[in-house]
Amino acid sequence: MLDYTEADEEAVGWYIMAAAQGDPAGAFGLGRMYLSGEGIKKDPDQALYWIKFAAEKDDLNALKVMEHAYRTGADSGLKVAVDLKQAQYWEAKKIPVEAAALKVKEAQRQAYLKKLYEKQEALKKESKEAAKNAGKGQTK
Repeated sequence: MLDYTEADEEAVGWYIMAAAQGDPAGAFGLGRMYLSGEGIKKDPDQALYWIKFAAEKDDLNALKVMEHAYRTGADSGLKVAVDLKQAQYWEAKKIPVEAAALKVKEAQRQAYLKKLYEKQEALKKESKEAAKNAGKGQTK
């Protein structure tokens, strides 16, 4: 959150702590900060190190960046040459991770819809009971 609120130096501190503990999301965030030079001196070598670290731990965003980097080379901002074998390697790693992420997202969506349906049914029941009770009060 700090990264998106432009508290870049503080975000870098948290990313460093998370990355040092092996957290893939923290490593990816740190790599992005090194790549952009936000909150820390721009360093494409460190960016590549941390983004690759995260990708090796199956961070989906990092996998996408690694695949893109090897497909486009220096255009990605990372210091890599176009290497389609490497791009295919990262794509092959990405596919099952992406599928798992979509499965989790769909399960969350289904759970949300179920709660929404249950809430709607409860409101309908309350409304019917209120109407029934209001009707009883008018007949007296």
